[in-house]
Amino acid sequence: MKNVLTLILASLLFSNSSVAQCKLYSKTDQFDGSVVHWTKPVKIANGGIPGILKGPGNSDCSFKITLHFVSGGGKKVLVITEDQESCDCSPVSISLKLSNNAVISKSNVRFGKEQSRSIRNTIQYSYFDLTEKELLLLSQYSTTRFRIQEAHCTDHPVFESNCKAKVAEKIKENAKCIAGRNARK
Repeated sequence: MKNVLTLILASLLFSNSSVAQCKLYSKTDQFDGSVVHWTKPVKIANGGIPGILKGPGNSDCSFKITLHFVSGGGKKVLVITEDQESCDCSPVSISLKLSNNAVISKSNVRFGKEQSRSIRNTIQYSYFDLTEKELLLLSQYSTTRFRIQEAHCTDHPVFESNCKAKVAEKIKENAKCIAGRNARK
């Protein structure tokens, strides 16, 4: 009997539920007590030539693009971060194609920007509001392809690529985490 109870408890603790796999970060506002939750960024693309490897006259910029979700104040937000060297690109829209052939296109962008640890790098944040339906779709279906359009970017004004299976799974898990957080409120 004791072994059966231990087995049941272990299976509950190590189940494949989205709650068990969730890795959310949170911060509580010290003034009003509101809580913001976010997921770890997932690298969806990178490219260009790092500055140290560039030859004379090469203007190709180096970049890394990540995606993560934020939930707080009744809003769900998709954040695209571009860590870039030698360029000033600002994602202004994103389209995500899902495994059920649905396409989520967002262009309701807000921006943020900061200087990176390195003097040459700039980190550009683009925030896109998500509806409950869009978040639900992202948590149920894998992202198979994405397209990012960028303002002021001569190097890669439109960046389009297929999502690798591992990346697609991380995006889906992160969307489940945020969707689950909203459901538990």
